Amino acid sequence: ELVKTHLAEEVALLEQIQISKDFGPRLGKLRLVDYQLESAKIITREVPGEDLYSLFSKGRSQVAVPPFLAGKWLSKLQAIDPGSISFAERASRPPSLVDYCDIRVDRIRQQGYPWPDEPTRRHLMNWLEDSEKEDAADCRVVSHGDYGPGNLIWGNGVLTPIDFASCGLDHRLLDLSYFIHHLELLGMYFPWKRYPVSAWSKAILRGYGMPEANSVRIFRAMMVRHQLSRLNKNLQETSKRLRSKVHNAWIRNQLKTRIIQAIHA
Repeated sequence: ELVKTHLAEEVALLEQIQISKDFGPRLGKLRLVDYQLESAKIITREVPGEDLYSLFSKGRSQVAVPPFLAGKWLSKLQAIDPGSISFAERASRPPSLVDYCDIRVDRIRQQGYPWPDEPTRRHLMNWLEDSEKEDAADCRVVSHGDYGPGNLIWGNGVLTPIDFASCGLDHRLLDLSYFIHHLELLGMYFPWKRYPVSAWSKAILRGYGMPEANSVRIFRAMMVRHQLSRLNKNLQETSKRLRSKVHNAWIRNQLKTRIIQAIHA
Protein backbone atom coordinates (compact mmCIF):
# COMPACT_ATOMS: atom_id res chain seq x y z
CA GLU A 1 0.00 0.00 0.00
CA LEU A 2 2.87 2.34 0.78
CA VAL A 3 4.39 1.72 -2.66
CA LYS A 4 1.06 2.66 -4.28
CA THR A 5 0.93 5.85 -2.25
CA HIS A 6 4.41 6.88 -3.35
CA LEU A 7 3.59 6.03 -6.97
CA ALA A 8 0.45 8.18 -6.83
CA GLU A 9 2.57 11.06 -5.51
CA GLU A 10 5.08 10.62 -8.32
CA VAL A 11 2.33 10.60 -10.95
CA ALA A 12 0.69 13.69 -9.44
CA LEU A 13 4.00 15.56 -9.46
CA LEU A 14 4.76 14.64 -13.08
CA GLU A 15 1.32 15.90 -14.04
CA GLN A 16 1.89 19.19 -12.21
CA ILE A 17 5.23 19.61 -13.97
CA GLN A 18 3.53 19.05 -17.32
CA ILE A 19 0.95 21.78 -16.80
CA SER A 20 3.42 24.27 -15.33
CA LYS A 21 4.33 27.16 -17.63
CA ASP A 22 7.45 28.06 -15.63
CA PHE A 23 9.74 25.57 -17.35
CA GLY A 24 11.50 27.11 -20.33
CA PRO A 25 12.46 25.37 -23.60
CA ARG A 26 15.80 24.16 -22.18
CA LEU A 27 14.22 22.78 -19.01
CA GLY A 28 12.89 19.39 -20.02
CA LYS A 29 9.84 17.62 -18.63
CA LEU A 30 9.73 13.87 -18.10
CA ARG A 31 6.72 12.63 -20.08
CA LEU A 32 4.32 10.26 -18.36
CA VAL A 33 3.12 7.56 -20.78
CA ASP A 34 1.11 5.26 -18.53
CA TYR A 35 0.80 4.03 -14.96
CA GLN A 36 -1.00 1.33 -13.00
CA LEU A 37 -1.47 1.98 -9.32
CA GLU A 38 -2.63 -1.55 -8.52
CA SER A 39 0.49 -3.15 -9.94
CA ALA A 40 2.67 -0.18 -8.92
CA LYS A 41 4.00 0.38 -12.43
CA ILE A 42 4.87 3.63 -14.14
CA ILE A 43 6.00 4.16 -17.71
CA THR A 44 7.70 7.34 -18.88
CA ARG A 45 9.04 8.38 -22.27
CA GLU A 46 12.73 7.73 -22.79
CA VAL A 47 14.87 10.84 -22.52
CA PRO A 48 17.65 11.09 -25.13
CA GLY A 49 21.11 12.13 -23.99
CA GLU A 50 23.58 11.26 -21.25
CA ASP A 51 23.38 11.72 -17.50
CA LEU A 52 25.47 14.45 -15.91
CA TYR A 53 27.71 11.93 -14.14
CA SER A 54 28.81 10.66 -17.53
CA LEU A 55 29.21 14.20 -18.81
CA PHE A 56 31.18 15.39 -15.78
CA SER A 57 33.40 12.30 -15.79
CA LYS A 58 34.86 13.57 -19.06
CA GLY A 59 36.29 16.41 -17.00
CA ARG A 60 35.45 19.24 -19.35
CA SER A 61 35.91 22.50 -17.48
CA GLN A 62 33.75 24.33 -20.01
CA VAL A 63 30.70 22.21 -19.16
CA ALA A 64 28.94 24.93 -17.16
CA VAL A 65 25.57 25.15 -18.91
CA PRO A 66 24.10 21.81 -17.67
CA PRO A 67 24.72 22.51 -13.95
CA PHE A 68 23.45 26.09 -14.41
CA LEU A 69 20.25 24.69 -15.92
CA ALA A 70 20.08 22.14 -13.09
CA GLY A 71 19.81 25.07 -10.69
CA LYS A 72 17.18 26.75 -12.88
CA TRP A 73 15.16 23.55 -13.15
CA LEU A 74 15.21 23.05 -9.40
CA SER A 75 13.96 26.58 -8.76
CA LYS A 76 11.02 25.93 -11.10
CA LEU A 77 10.21 22.65 -9.38
CA GLN A 78 10.09 24.42 -6.03
CA ALA A 79 7.69 27.01 -7.46
CA ILE A 80 5.01 24.30 -7.72
CA ASP A 81 2.37 24.71 -5.03
CA PRO A 82 3.02 22.01 -2.38
CA GLY A 83 -0.72 21.97 -1.69
CA SER A 84 -1.43 20.75 -5.23
CA ILE A 85 -0.14 17.29 -4.32
CA SER A 86 -1.15 15.17 -1.33
CA PHE A 87 2.24 14.08 -0.08
CA ALA A 88 2.18 11.61 2.80
CA GLU A 89 4.59 11.99 5.70
CA ARG A 90 7.36 9.42 5.39
CA ALA A 91 8.66 7.58 8.40
CA SER A 92 12.03 7.28 6.66
CA ARG A 93 12.42 11.07 6.83
CA PRO A 94 12.89 12.25 10.42
CA PRO A 95 11.13 15.59 10.98
CA SER A 96 14.23 17.51 11.96
CA LEU A 97 17.78 17.86 10.70
CA VAL A 98 19.10 17.13 14.19
CA ASP A 99 17.13 13.87 14.44
CA TYR A 100 18.29 12.75 11.02
CA CYS A 101 21.96 13.43 11.78
CA ASP A 102 21.74 11.93 15.27
CA ILE A 103 20.52 8.66 13.75
CA ARG A 104 23.42 8.68 11.27
CA VAL A 105 25.95 9.32 14.04
CA ASP A 106 24.51 6.40 16.02
CA ARG A 107 24.99 4.13 13.01
CA ILE A 108 28.51 5.39 12.43
CA ARG A 109 29.48 4.64 16.04
CA GLN A 110 27.74 1.24 15.97
CA GLN A 111 30.05 0.22 13.13
CA GLY A 112 33.05 0.81 15.36
CA TYR A 113 34.25 4.07 13.87
CA PRO A 114 35.94 6.12 16.63
CA TRP A 115 34.50 9.46 15.53
CA PRO A 116 32.77 11.59 16.65
CA ASP A 117 33.65 11.29 20.33
CA GLU A 118 31.01 12.47 22.82
CA PRO A 119 32.21 16.10 23.17
CA THR A 120 32.36 16.45 19.36
CA ARG A 121 28.96 14.84 19.00
CA ARG A 122 27.40 17.28 21.46
CA HIS A 123 29.02 20.20 19.67
CA LEU A 124 27.80 18.88 16.31
CA MET A 125 24.20 18.46 17.50
CA ASN A 126 24.17 21.88 19.18
CA TRP A 127 25.48 23.43 15.98
CA LEU A 128 22.82 21.70 13.90
CA GLU A 129 20.11 22.73 16.35
CA ASP A 130 21.23 26.36 16.23
CA SER A 131 21.31 26.18 12.43
CA GLU A 132 17.70 25.02 12.38
CA LYS A 133 16.67 27.76 14.78
CA GLU A 134 18.21 30.40 12.52
CA ASP A 135 16.16 28.92 9.70
CA ALA A 136 12.89 29.14 11.61
CA ALA A 137 10.60 29.78 8.62
CA ASP A 138 8.61 26.92 7.09
CA CYS A 139 10.96 26.02 4.24
CA ARG A 140 9.43 22.78 3.00
CA VAL A 141 8.94 22.69 -0.74
CA VAL A 142 8.35 20.10 -3.45
CA SER A 143 11.50 17.97 -3.54
CA HIS A 144 12.81 15.57 -6.16
CA GLY A 145 14.43 13.57 -3.37
CA ASP A 146 17.30 12.16 -5.44
CA TYR A 147 18.55 15.18 -7.35
CA GLY A 148 21.97 13.85 -8.16
CA PRO A 149 23.88 14.14 -11.46
CA GLY A 150 22.97 10.56 -12.35
CA ASN A 151 19.29 11.49 -12.51
CA LEU A 152 19.68 14.52 -14.78
CA ILE A 153 19.87 13.90 -18.52
CA TRP A 154 21.57 16.32 -20.91
CA GLY A 155 20.65 16.00 -24.57
CA ASN A 156 20.16 18.37 -27.50
CA GLY A 157 20.78 21.37 -25.26
CA VAL A 158 17.97 20.38 -22.87
CA LEU A 159 18.28 19.26 -19.24
CA THR A 160 15.66 16.75 -18.05
CA PRO A 161 15.53 15.20 -14.56
CA ILE A 162 14.28 11.62 -14.30
CA ASP A 163 13.34 9.16 -11.52
CA PHE A 164 10.94 10.98 -9.19
CA ALA A 165 10.33 7.91 -7.01
CA SER A 166 11.71 9.70 -3.92
CA CYS A 167 9.72 12.91 -4.39
CA GLY A 168 7.99 14.55 -1.45
CA LEU A 169 8.07 17.65 0.71
CA ASP A 170 11.41 18.56 2.20
CA HIS A 171 13.71 21.46 3.02
CA ARG A 172 14.23 23.89 0.14
CA LEU A 173 18.00 23.32 0.20
CA LEU A 174 17.93 19.51 0.32
CA ASP A 175 18.08 18.90 -3.44
CA LEU A 176 20.52 21.74 -4.08
CA SER A 177 22.98 20.60 -1.41
CA TYR A 178 22.54 16.96 -2.48
CA PHE A 179 23.61 17.78 -6.04
CA ILE A 180 26.66 19.72 -4.86
CA HIS A 181 27.55 16.98 -2.37
CA HIS A 182 27.71 14.51 -5.27
CA LEU A 183 29.90 16.89 -7.23
CA GLU A 184 32.26 17.03 -4.26
CA LEU A 185 32.28 13.23 -4.08
CA LEU A 186 33.58 13.13 -7.66
CA GLY A 187 36.51 15.24 -6.49
CA MET A 188 37.04 13.07 -3.41
CA TYR A 189 36.90 9.70 -5.16
CA PHE A 190 38.99 10.78 -8.14
CA PRO A 191 41.33 13.54 -6.90
CA TRP A 192 43.94 12.73 -9.55
CA LYS A 193 41.48 13.74 -12.30
CA ARG A 194 41.28 17.31 -11.00
CA TYR A 195 37.62 17.82 -11.86
CA PRO A 196 36.53 21.50 -11.87
CA VAL A 197 34.08 20.83 -9.03
CA SER A 198 34.16 24.42 -7.80
CA ALA A 199 33.17 25.79 -11.21
CA TRP A 200 30.33 23.29 -11.56
CA SER A 201 29.08 24.07 -8.03
CA LYS A 202 29.12 27.80 -8.71
CA ALA A 203 27.16 27.22 -11.92
CA ILE A 204 24.26 25.39 -10.23
CA LEU A 205 24.18 27.96 -7.42
CA ARG A 206 23.92 30.79 -9.98
CA GLY A 207 21.18 28.95 -11.84
CA TYR A 208 19.27 28.41 -8.62
CA GLY A 209 19.68 32.07 -7.67
CA MET A 210 21.76 31.54 -4.55
CA PRO A 211 25.39 32.20 -5.53
CA GLU A 212 26.48 32.82 -1.93
CA ALA A 213 25.00 29.59 -0.53
CA ASN A 214 28.26 28.54 1.12
CA SER A 215 28.00 31.51 3.46
CA VAL A 216 24.50 30.43 4.57
CA ARG A 217 24.64 28.36 7.74
CA ILE A 218 21.63 26.15 7.02
CA PHE A 219 23.11 25.28 3.63
CA ARG A 220 26.32 24.15 5.33
CA ALA A 221 24.21 22.17 7.79
CA MET A 222 22.47 20.38 4.91
CA MET A 223 25.88 19.54 3.47
CA VAL A 224 26.85 18.05 6.85
CA ARG A 225 23.71 15.94 6.71
CA HIS A 226 24.79 14.44 3.37
CA GLN A 227 28.38 13.98 4.53
CA LEU A 228 27.29 12.05 7.63
CA SER A 229 25.08 9.85 5.47
CA ARG A 230 27.95 9.21 3.07
CA LEU A 231 30.34 8.42 5.93
CA ASN A 232 27.85 5.85 7.21
CA LYS A 233 27.59 4.27 3.75
CA ASN A 234 31.35 4.27 3.30
CA LEU A 235 31.78 2.30 6.53
CA GLN A 236 29.45 -0.36 5.12
CA GLU A 237 31.64 -0.87 2.06
CA THR A 238 33.93 -3.86 2.41
CA SER A 239 36.87 -4.87 0.25
CA LYS A 240 39.70 -7.37 0.53
CA ARG A 241 42.00 -5.26 -1.62
CA LEU A 242 44.47 -3.14 0.32
CA ARG A 243 44.26 -0.36 -2.26
CA SER A 244 40.49 -0.07 -1.85
CA LYS A 245 40.77 -0.15 1.93
CA VAL A 246 43.28 2.70 1.89
CA HIS A 247 41.15 4.69 -0.54
CA ASN A 248 38.02 4.25 1.59
CA ALA A 249 39.93 5.33 4.69
CA TRP A 250 41.07 8.44 2.82
CA ILE A 251 37.45 9.21 1.81
CA ARG A 252 36.30 8.85 5.42
CA ASN A 253 38.99 11.26 6.55
CA GLN A 254 37.96 13.76 3.86
CA LEU A 255 34.32 13.59 4.96
CA LYS A 256 35.22 13.94 8.62
CA THR A 257 37.47 16.93 7.87
CA ARG A 258 34.71 18.73 5.94
CA ILE A 259 32.21 18.18 8.74
CA ILE A 260 34.66 19.52 11.33
CA GLN A 261 35.41 22.55 9.16
CA ALA A 262 31.69 23.27 8.76
CA ILE A 263 30.81 23.18 12.45
CA HIS A 264 33.84 25.28 13.43
CA ALA A 265 33.51 27.86 10.66
